[in-house]
Amino acid sequence: MPVSKYKDPYTIALAAILMLNALLKWRFFIGLSAADDFSYGVYAFTMFREPLPWDMNMDFRVLRQALLVPAAILFLIIPPTTTTAVLYPLAVSFGTVYLVYLIGKKLYGIHAGLFAAFVIATFPGDVVFGSMLLPDIVAPFYMSLAVFAFLKA
Repeated sequence: MPVSKYKDPYTIALAAILMLNALLKWRFFIGLSAADDFSYGVYAFTMFREPLPWDMNMDFRVLRQALLVPAAILFLIIPPTTTTAVLYPLAVSFGTVYLVYLIGKKLYGIHAGLFAAFVIATFPGDVVFGSMLLPDIVAPFYMSLAVFAFLKA
């Protein structure tokens, strides 16, 4: 008798790894800590507001559109809070764990994929930066996506 996709032990193991990652992020949640991430939050909040308060005195953070545009769209849809600010980095952090699983699975098999997902899910950088509005967690997602697309092609 074939095993259902959702009762597959490997699917359950991946779900447990993602749940562990979520619990670690919840335990070590940082949010906006009045450093760079607070500046990114302000830039994202003001991005689609009129009049646009941006001028030539802005610093380099305003150029990181892959981080600011999705956060700005979330601020338009959901009231701006610390939780809203970190929804995008949190989502791409979970996406990175899943992409690393897919890459490991494609290259070396399902056990390697699960191990790779576990390593990235418990990596302190992913846990801490996954709950902050910083490009440090967005860049690995796009790099993993590029590697996955390369392997898929």
